[in-house]
Amino acid sequence: MAAYPEKKIADAYFLDLRFRPGAIRDLDLKAKQNGAPVYSYMFAYESPVLDGIAMAWHCAELPYVFANAALVKTSTGGGSDALALSRKVSQAWVNFARNGKPSAEGLPDWPPYTTDKPATMVLDKEPRVAVDLDRKLLQAAGAL
Repeated sequence: MAAYPEKKIADAYFLDLRFRPGAIRDLDLKAKQNGAPVYSYMFAYESPVLDGIAMAWHCAELPYVFANAALVKTSTGGGSDALALSRKVSQAWVNFARNGKPSAEGLPDWPPYTTDKPATMVLDKEPRVAVDLDRKLLQAAGAL
C-alpha cells in the first residue's frame, strides 16, 4: 500500500471512489491554469470513537478546521491526538485565509499542488506530504 503505508490492507475495501477521483480531476484542472497556488489535503485521521470503525469519513475534518474537536467528542474522541491535530488544521486554515498559504506549527511545509509535483498534505496523527498520493491506486480501481 504505497499510497497509505500506515493503513491495513483490509482498509483498501474502503478506498474513496466517490469523492477523491473528482477532487483529483479538479486539482489537475486548476493547477493547469497556472493561476493562484492550489493546495490539496487528505484528512486521514481515524477517530478512536467506536474503536475507529468509522475511519475518516466525508467532512470529518470540519470540527478540526473550526477548532471544535473538544466540543464534539462523540465524533473526534476528544483525546490529545485529536486536539493536537485540531490546533494544526485550524491554524493552517487561518493562515491560508490570512496570506494564501496553509501553514501551522507542527505541520510539514505544505507545497502547492502543481502538474509537475501534485503534492497533498495528509492530515493524520503524524501529518505528511505525499506527491501523487493515490492516483495509481485510483487508476487501478478504474476510478480515474
